[in-house]
Amino acid sequence: MREEVAVGVDVGGTKIEGVLVNKRGEVLKQHRVASNVDEGPNEVLKRIARLANKLTTRKDAPVGVSFPGYIHEGVLHNAPNMGGLAGKPLPQLLYKHVRRPVTLENDANCFAVAEQRIGAGKGFKNVIGLIVGTGLGAGLVLDGELYKGPHGGAGELNLIRYGDDDIESYAAGPGILRRFYENGGGHDDAARIFQDTSAAAKQTVDDTVEALAWLCHTLWATLDPERIVVGGGVSNAPIIKRINDKLEKKGVETCKVVRHKVSDSAGGVGAALLAFERA
Repeated sequence: MREEVAVGVDVGGTKIEGVLVNKRGEVLKQHRVASNVDEGPNEVLKRIARLANKLTTRKDAPVGVSFPGYIHEGVLHNAPNMGGLAGKPLPQLLYKHVRRPVTLENDANCFAVAEQRIGAGKGFKNVIGLIVGTGLGAGLVLDGELYKGPHGGAGELNLIRYGDDDIESYAAGPGILRRFYENGGGHDDAARIFQDTSAAAKQTVDDTVEALAWLCHTLWATLDPERIVVGGGVSNAPIIKRINDKLEKKGVETCKVVRHKVSDSAGGVGAALLAFERA
């Protein structure tokens, strides 16, 4: 008997990455192409289909597609960088190209599923996948199931207010860099700030840790997760222990913040795992 496989496609503003995975979440093949979103929605759909067919032409291999923005009833919302795909009936349009069952999901949701099923949240039924990069968002796996809310918008944490702005402006990359300048910093490399020993960098990092610890404490108090798995560029900064220390001081004993374990292809892997489950 042939091994069951699924295709996972992670669509971003600059690249589209595809993976072929088995039911254990192991990546068997991987390929990446440019998104070319400036060429319009039809070209993006064709690129997704060509990528899926390059990975496998098996008709029994379902396809899962991960998009930024949230998805409700097959329609993509809040995705200004997706070349006109927002508002269109994507499952029907994609099926015309790939001729296989297609599952669509938000990228943070796919990340959370991958980490809960096979990554840093494996063994726990209540896991939040928190992506902190150029933006901020989350996927919620509660009682072992992906929770999206009645309109598909659960986990849109960038909308949460923090101080006199939103949490994204404090915790995500562009906001970190902006605050570094405001504190008197002099370079434009957000990653370097976490190794910088200047007073401006120290203040910026302290504020970032405080904001993320506040967010994680809020998520714990609201949803009672067992693990909060952090991905995205900011997850590579040496701040996870500091966040956990702050949570412990607040009396949080049942939840740990951990760095992601699935590769940078977690969005595609999660999309493929969901395709298996929904096929």
